[in-house]
Amino acid sequence: MKSPVGSLILVPLLFGLSLEKPATDDPLVKLDRFGRRFADRVRVMSDDDWEDAEQLFVDLRGAAREGRARREAAARVLLDVYGFGVNATNDSNSDRIADGFRMTNRASKELSFLIDARLSEWIAREVVVVAADNPVDRRAAGALILRERREPSVLPSLLVASRSEETVLRGAAIEALVGWPDELAHRLHLGLLREAKAKMPPQWIGASRTHFRRLRLKAEEDINSELEALVRETLKDTDWRRATLGAEISWALPDGMAVPLLLSAMETWTKRALEGQPVRRVLGDVTRELEQRSGLKLGPHPDRWLAWWSNVRAGKTNPLPDANPPDRTKAAFFGLRPSSDRVVLILDRSGSMDVPFTPKGRSGTGKKGRPWTRHDEVLSQLKSYLSGLSPQGRFNLVVFGDQARVWRSKMQATSESQARAGQTWAQRQGPKGGTHLRLGIQVALGIDRDGEVDLDKLEVDTLVVLCDGKTASGADWVTPFLRRYRAQTGIVVHGVQIGAAGDGTLEALAEGTGGEFVRVED
Repeated sequence: MKSPVGSLILVPLLFGLSLEKPATDDPLVKLDRFGRRFADRVRVMSDDDWEDAEQLFVDLRGAAREGRARREAAARVLLDVYGFGVNATNDSNSDRIADGFRMTNRASKELSFLIDARLSEWIAREVVVVAADNPVDRRAAGALILRERREPSVLPSLLVASRSEETVLRGAAIEALVGWPDELAHRLHLGLLREAKAKMPPQWIGASRTHFRRLRLKAEEDINSELEALVRETLKDTDWRRATLGAEISWALPDGMAVPLLLSAMETWTKRALEGQPVRRVLGDVTRELEQRSGLKLGPHPDRWLAWWSNVRAGKTNPLPDANPPDRTKAAFFGLRPSSDRVVLILDRSGSMDVPFTPKGRSGTGKKGRPWTRHDEVLSQLKSYLSGLSPQGRFNLVVFGDQARVWRSKMQATSESQARAGQTWAQRQGPKGGTHLRLGIQVALGIDRDGEVDLDKLEVDTLVVLCDGKTASGADWVTPFLRRYRAQTGIVVHGVQIGAAGDGTLEALAEGTGGEFVRVED
């Protein structure tokens, strides 16, 4: 949802302007006016516009060296420009969104040159919590800028803002407090996870999930018992999204608390598998948590993990022998073996997929003597993957180029006939157009024009995304996108980059959701 951009009245005292210098010549005034024109316009920024903006940022940096008052005034302008950029990223136009990220990144970079402990404290004390002199977008921008600062003087202001009635400010403060090694920050995020409601912005829940993935609590911390109770409750919930939440936030608990909960959850979900319930995603997440703590790969086998934990508690230092490889789905797509029985494959069909591609062990010639292409290799891998899916699984296909297309309106039960039908459909989606990967993600999740997801209809728990190069939107959109949709959907994204080119989008999607990323080159 867009937040209103507050207006800023420019007066000499506010900006620390010299009365001998015309306001129209002041770099701070010029950049502020430029930012407001950017906020009000609907057309996309041209190269000339960006050249003008770059010079204004450089000029402002020089003006900020003219004393503390000017430094603070420059920070106000940059926070406003940052906020204008954030608002633009909520636009429906992809080019406008890209401009918004670019503006936000540029303002953030300039603030990094100015900010020090003293300016951080000033932003926290005089901007974030002072409503009288600052529009809410500026206050929210101030909170977001402080998320990488850990000065003790900043924390009280962020905690106050996290209880604000202004949704945009509260959300920014919650985001800024992610990863803070402080009990009050822990309690804030734990409270959000406990009280998660349908109308609560999903970005807040996403921030709290991330908070407990970024730290490991000490054994003596009081909040451990409360977090342990929430992990126990969610891991055994019959809703797979709640269960994967429990696995995710268990990371923050010490081994002595987390491991018994994970082992119990593995036993519970293994029994549910025998009852025919779709459990692969939950078992995969629980197994991964145990693997990360132990350094072992014992698969989704409760008996083997119980034996390992018994050894650990007995003080035995030798790891449990891994005599047998862990059970994994035999279905592989470019080496990826997703732990899921609800998968959507999102495939690049842009024009560059027609480039010749010769992986090791394959002839460079395809049918009728024509070169083997990236598209041919994807179809070959897809055929192998679909033929190996579990009979209890469900799948769907999406392709993207200039637009995104979905094979079926609903996920399909795995069968030989459905695998053939999906393969035939994919073969007909020949290489053409650009690389609008984001559209493919949106279609796969069923995101409507208002940006909403119907969780009652969303079956998928895992996306496998293949792309061969730089995308139309770049990677800047990934973090805010995942803040909004990761928490409510529980989705995991695995990325396959075919070819050497790339822009970091697939890596960001995988890293932000706990998925895997592979690069395939010829």
